[in-house]
Amino acid sequence: MNLDVQTLFIANLSTSFIVAILMIVIWRTQEYCSSLGWISLSFICLISSDLLISFDDYFPSFISAVIANTIYLLWIIFLWQGVRDFQGLAFPLKSVVLSLAVFIILFSYYRYIKFDANMQIVVFSGFVLVYSILTMAVLLKPIHSKWPATEYKFTLCIVLSFAVVTLLRISNAVIDKISHEWINRDVIQQISILSYGLYSVAFALGFLWILQRHLAKQIKMREEALKAAYLLTDKLREEAERAALHDPLTLAGNRRKFIINADMERERHLRHQHPLCLAFIDIDRFKKINDKYGHDLGDKFLKSLVVHFNDILRNMDMVYRWGGEEFIILLPETSLDRALVVCERIREDVEKNMVVEQHRITISLGVTQLRAAESIQTMVQRADGLLYKAKQSGRNRIIGE
Repeated sequence: MNLDVQTLFIANLSTSFIVAILMIVIWRTQEYCSSLGWISLSFICLISSDLLISFDDYFPSFISAVIANTIYLLWIIFLWQGVRDFQGLAFPLKSVVLSLAVFIILFSYYRYIKFDANMQIVVFSGFVLVYSILTMAVLLKPIHSKWPATEYKFTLCIVLSFAVVTLLRISNAVIDKISHEWINRDVIQQISILSYGLYSVAFALGFLWILQRHLAKQIKMREEALKAAYLLTDKLREEAERAALHDPLTLAGNRRKFIINADMERERHLRHQHPLCLAFIDIDRFKKINDKYGHDLGDKFLKSLVVHFNDILRNMDMVYRWGGEEFIILLPETSLDRALVVCERIREDVEKNMVVEQHRITISLGVTQLRAAESIQTMVQRADGLLYKAKQSGRNRIIGE
């Protein structure tokens, strides 16, 4: 290699500075992942250590050697924590402080007490290798997927390659005689320094890929959740509207729905002059049935009565529970004569088929047709009056007008 160590440090410094700025900008503008903060902090450590080592002539030995290498080690530690943080794991402060203390003691020992350049390399590279292995262990068990995806495997290969280079450097330092025979020490050092810069850039790209894929999955999950929420909201709205417009017991329309539909049919009547009839129905002596057989049986009868009505009526005819045992049937496009025929069929069917505990049920009906531009309220009042006449005339009969 033609590049000296100083040049490589400066190249690393420049590359790390660019990547650090990029990571910090992404982190601060997006603020969706605290892991980017740890990655950014690791690059700041890498820049700081490169500065201290590149300009070691301007700093005391302890700072340019021990402190610089400790900060270098923080670079690999913070990369490891960036992956851990992405997995939702907290920073193990005590363990990290303890490992840094052990590193400083060992490195200082082989630097100032029993000087050994090879052992300094072994100590530093050994700690780097351990944290690289820990990083691989985290990447092998991503909690965001059942098995490491492609982006995890890519980043894992990057860390593994860096670990192999680090292991080569340890081997070169430990087996000094062998390493001198098949590779020059300066070459190993240059490869190691170069690997730091390449590793930093490649790891940043790999992590950004992991983050991008994770965010894409999160967006997809949120879209699916929103879609499900919209469907549920629509369903709940439909159920709420149904509950607001229907009698909960018989499922017939309630007064509110009657008013809405009757007004619509009245408008059609006024535009097209189609006849519109209404039948007001009351169950004869229903109170006695409730008092004698209980409300549960009475409720069951009311449900079956509405079913009988709907079996006889057309799809366009509508049944409404007016209150208690009173019902209204709205008969669009039906003349009074035709409405009387339909209501007679209903009356006969109820008399023939509706029995409660051997007690035959009958109904009374008041039937009327909408006149000119009168209101629905007027029409209902007239039908109610006709129903009253039917009750007064002996019940189980129809009076139309």
